[in-house]
Formats: sequence, C-alpha cells, structure tokens
Amino acid sequence: MRHTLFVLSLLACGSPPEPPPPEPQPTAAEEKSKFSAAMQEHYAVATDARNQLIRGDLAGARVTAARMESLAVPDVPAPWQPHLERVRAATAELADAEDEEAAGQRLAALAKACSDCHAEVGGGPRTDAAAALADATPPETHMKQHLWVADRMWLGLIATNGELFTSSATFLAESELHPLGKEGAKDDELATLERQVHELAAAQGASRDRGEQAVLYGHMITNCARCHSKAGVTPVVTGAP
Repeated sequence: MRHTLFVLSLLACGSPPEPPPPEPQPTAAEEKSKFSAAMQEHYAVATDARNQLIRGDLAGARVTAARMESLAVPDVPAPWQPHLERVRAATAELADAEDEEAAGQRLAALAKACSDCHAEVGGGPRTDAAAALADATPPETHMKQHLWVADRMWLGLIATNGELFTSSATFLAESELHPLGKEGAKDDELATLERQVHELAAAQGASRDRGEQAVLYGHMITNCARCHSKAGVTPVVTGAP
C-alpha cells in the first residue's frame, strides 16, 4: 500500500523539470573576431600613448598607458602568454615613466614586445592599414612628413613589416632639414634636435634588427617631443595609422 501511495504521489506531482539547455558556444570565427577586436583596441590605445609623447604630453601618455593595462584580453594559447606578459610589463613601465627619455624607451619596449608576438604567431595590425600607408604619397609640408614617417615606421615595427619601416626611415633621413624657432627664426637647439631626428632615421633605415630599430625609434620620438616643447608647438596627431 505504501509503495502504491508513493507512486501515486509522484504521478500527482508530475515529472521533474528538465535542465536548461546549455549556453551556445562561440564559433571559431566568433572567437577570432573577438580576439582581433581586442588586439586592435590595444594597438589603438598604444598609438594614442605614442601620439601624446610626440606632442610632448608625458602626463597624458602615462594615463593612456595605464588605461591600456586595464584592457581585457580574451584567452590566448599558452605559448602566447609570455609575449602578453611582456606587453603588460612594458605598458606598466610606460605608465610610470619619469621623463620623456624614459617614456620613449619604454614605448620602444612595448613596440618590441608587440612585434615579437606578431612575428611568432603571424598576427599584427590589419594588412589593409599597412597597404594604405605603403601606397600613400608623402605630404609636402616638412613637419607633416615627419608624422607621416613616424606613423609608417610605427606600423611597420609593430606589424613586423620591415620594408615599410626601412623605406620610411630612409625617406626621412634623406629629406631636407627645416629647423625653426617659436617665431620662425632659426634656433641652434632646434637645429640639433632636427638633425638628430634625421640621423636616428638613417640609423633605423640601416638596421635590420627589430630590437635595435625599436630602441632608435624610441629615441626619435623623444627628440620629437623635446623639439615640440622647445618650439612651443603642439602638433595635431590623432588616431592609429
């Protein structure tokens, strides 16, 4: 009798609720798209920090580098982790840079860490961006040429496009010097900074080692910042190349 009552009780209560269906797993294409978007965001923020250094805005570059530290990164394969850790370490050091020279070299370390990872895993900034810069005609204004070259070299360095990097550095090294002061008059200190930028470009064009190229690029960005501060100008530098 008790067994019969138990069965009747179960029948009265109905069947147990079915478990909810499993959450749909993202496809490989969706995962790739998510990772690509995250990496593009990292590149854009790193470029913002570089642009602020070019303008001579060390405080702004440090704030931007700190923002990059907080960006979320999707899961990556285990072999990529050491590269990602080096990128994070370089970003943290840039956020703590005490002066323009240190900031320039820590920016160089960040670019080198990014390029090492891209060289190993076959990644990097979008190829259409590289193609657009590679096909671009240099502007006629001298200072705009400097930025044009700096953009191409930055992209070439991070995307491990040696030809783009080298051809851009060579173009700057061979271009004419135009040092100016605050009122348009020649200034010896500005002349020295300008000459050093061209000399650094020549050294970068001659180098075939990404580590050396990155270090020299950091020095060049430092010179750009010092020259702009000395001349009392704030160049308009926006967006990622």
